Amino acid sequence: MKNNVNRRAYLNSKIREAASKCSHPFARDCTGMLEAFFLLSIPSSYEWKFTPTTKLIKKLSNIHKNDEWNKIYWRDLAENLQAFSVVTYHRQIGIIAPASRALNSNELLAAAVLARAAIELSAWSLYSTNIIRNAVLNMAKKCDPLINRYTADALQTLLVKMLWGTRLGHENSELKQLNILTVLDKLSKHDKENFLLPTYNLLCEAAHPNVIGNNEYLEYPENQSENDSFTIRISKSPTRSKPNELLEHTLGGLGWAAVCQRNAMLQIRESLETIGEKFL
Repeated sequence: MKNNVNRRAYLNSKIREAASKCSHPFARDCTGMLEAFFLLSIPSSYEWKFTPTTKLIKKLSNIHKNDEWNKIYWRDLAENLQAFSVVTYHRQIGIIAPASRALNSNELLAAAVLARAAIELSAWSLYSTNIIRNAVLNMAKKCDPLINRYTADALQTLLVKMLWGTRLGHENSELKQLNILTVLDKLSKHDKENFLLPTYNLLCEAAHPNVIGNNEYLEYPENQSENDSFTIRISKSPTRSKPNELLEHTLGGLGWAAVCQRNAMLQIRESLETIGEKFL
């Protein structure tokens, strides 16, 4: 490991002021949520020893002591989990930081598209790490590494998807990534405020060639009549005195993503600590 990452996404005073006028806490407190995420101590460079499954199985076949076998098996799982934590953190930085810069530059549409990507990444991270954390904690309560050997095939399969999963035509079922809409639907069942899906859906509309994105370049007159013609001005950088729907959803999406990504990483840390105490 080398120096820790020390990069934050700072929103300028104009965006902070707009955020303060937003109704939902995820949008209103977006700045603090982003800074809390970036303050996590994560190495800027990291190396991990990856062992292919066939080689790991061969290595384990020559181990006779249960505790030594468990150490090798669970150390490999822990190292892959730690690697996922680091690479996902950097990937999320690579989404949220330019989203913040786009907001500061009044490029709301670009920020909205990035906020959608941030939601997808954090949703997948939170969903996956929650499964791993619960499985590890439950196993740690009842296992004795000196007496038995413990495997976690379901966790290994999930880790393969977390690190190498793709939707691009692999015949290997272990590599076939879950559809992100499935993950979002599962998480939304615990969303008592009904924030996640409405926010995500609007950001998807902004990413697609639909009216939400078009409206970022259209200025309507304040007084409109359904019975009269009115002039709509097309402008590269429309000026607004208050946050509009897309800005609030973008800020809210970034805030939600930062909180959930941080929680996912804390779940990974708890899982790693439990594995270390029980098996290593």
